[in-house]
Amino acid sequence: MLHYFKQLFLFAICFSTTIAIHAQEQSYIPTVIAPMELSITNIETSVLIFPEAIKSIDRGSKDILTKVVKDVSNVLKLKAAFENISPTNLHVFTADGKVYAFALKYTPQPARLTIDLTNGTNGAANSSPVKFVKDRLNDSEIKQYSERIASMKAIRKWPHSQKKGGSRLSLHGTYLKDGVLFFQLSVTNNAELPYHIDFARTYIRDKRKTKRASVTEKEVQPLYKKMTSDGISTLDHPVNMVLAFDQFTIADGKYFVIEVFEKNGDRVLTCKLKGKHLLRVREPQLTTAQEMAAN
Repeated sequence: MLHYFKQLFLFAICFSTTIAIHAQEQSYIPTVIAPMELSITNIETSVLIFPEAIKSIDRGSKDILTKVVKDVSNVLKLKAAFENISPTNLHVFTADGKVYAFALKYTPQPARLTIDLTNGTNGAANSSPVKFVKDRLNDSEIKQYSERIASMKAIRKWPHSQKKGGSRLSLHGTYLKDGVLFFQLSVTNNAELPYHIDFARTYIRDKRKTKRASVTEKEVQPLYKKMTSDGISTLDHPVNMVLAFDQFTIADGKYFVIEVFEKNGDRVLTCKLKGKHLLRVREPQLTTAQEMAAN
């Protein structure tokens, strides 16, 4: 008899637990995010403005082109890769933990190209605050600093490239101002034949190459370039050059490489900078903003 009551007691506990779990499962209702219908085209760009910074984007199809606006964290540009793409979807994840779902369809001429999601009105003109990714010099200030640095005296003459036909590329200074890294460079020429600069290439490269692995290179695009003497280096007139970049560093096992190519010539000048060269920066000693603007 005692054994019978024990079994009955255990059955009652198991039954009540099962009922409780089943009740919890029934009470849980998943939240379904209804997608917002959005028309896009390949002729014009749609702009979506979110309340917070965009952290991640998931495209339903590679036929959708997306890009977060440079230096603005909460604005997304959206476009179809070509006309008459198939309907698809898009999810945008923002810094406040929210997910925005969109059902995309192709329309040759969408009625609305700017969608404001910050205030719930979806498109009040010029009312949407943008959030800048970082506080750095603007384009006008970068240009002003570059022009001034190009005229400053050299504080070093290394590292430098090997001489190619009497020409050499040398680093004269490294400067940092409000998140922007400036490289002051000079191309000198001891040959009678002038050196006409065609273009400069900048990238980060591994120092060593293993037998079974290829050397990896990562292009680093400058924010601004400044050259004096019309980019022509002669016996009496070197070319002073300034390249401005978003602030960055490199590991010990890598180089930052600056290559200058000669127009219609083979004198390629290659200057390799180590991590320590990037760390030895100075703040450019400029004058007042009014004097900068006057130059």
